[in-house]
Amino acid sequence: RAKALVEFSQKSLELFDDIMAKKKIKDLVVGNIYKNEYNYLATVNDKGEIDYYGGTAVIVNPEGKEIDRFDPKVYYEHIGEHTEPWVTAKQTFVRKIGWTGLKSGADSGVYSVGPLARFNIAEYSTPLAREAQKKIIEQIGRPIHLQQVSNWVRLVEMLNAAELIIELAKKPYITNKDYRVIPQEVGGRGVAAVEAPRGTLIHDYTADENGIIQKVNLIVATTHNIAPINISVREAARQVIRNGNYENEAMLNMVEMAFRSYDPCLACSTHTPHGSLPLEIKIYDKKRTLKDVVKRK
Repeated sequence: RAKALVEFSQKSLELFDDIMAKKKIKDLVVGNIYKNEYNYLATVNDKGEIDYYGGTAVIVNPEGKEIDRFDPKVYYEHIGEHTEPWVTAKQTFVRKIGWTGLKSGADSGVYSVGPLARFNIAEYSTPLAREAQKKIIEQIGRPIHLQQVSNWVRLVEMLNAAELIIELAKKPYITNKDYRVIPQEVGGRGVAAVEAPRGTLIHDYTADENGIIQKVNLIVATTHNIAPINISVREAARQVIRNGNYENEAMLNMVEMAFRSYDPCLACSTHTPHGSLPLEIKIYDKKRTLKDVVKRK
């Protein structure tokens, strides 16, 4: 079955190649419509490969140069959380740079996580995935700042995961009967990071002597990506609103593609087909006066 997953992943990449042969689709994926340059964060192993279950956190700048490296246990020394009155979610930033507002570019503290971040920072640990990564780099280079390419890269990660299943199935500890870790103490603090499909998860728990959680701080992938999502939505809107004029359905589609490419942890990201999300967009003028409300019912 694991081999079937590898074959399925390869077929999926071939199908994507066929789709990319269509100019209209290719322009949408690798054109500048959804291009924004961010810093990127992901966890890697000692070989510089993606480490999905631990490893060291690495941040690179928009040029692909490493600007920070740290143990996820001390994430709070390297990642800051910023609040704005108009949004309930915190927006994260690189502490070395600081919060610079919702902007992209070399002097921005905004960073992104997920498939594209991992692709830009690290190598894949399996041969077929490495070859697929090489082909993409040959076509469009690296680092990649084209957000729609994240859907392409997800297929490479699917291939990487399928290959890893075969490798892991051969490890003796996978079938070892001693598979449960019994806690040796109760209470204290635990911090760890893993790479989920949509990006880096950081969980930080503090429990008392009875094992009751007293303090929790979670920075999940969508939290890391809140600022990039906001930037992408804004820039997508700017693409379709010209001199106050816009086409309703085009704007709804462009904005939806902007945020869904980050695979946000909302029900709409996985359970609503594209084009049917009950989206509402409010249009304001420069004086912040509401001018129009565009809805998809």
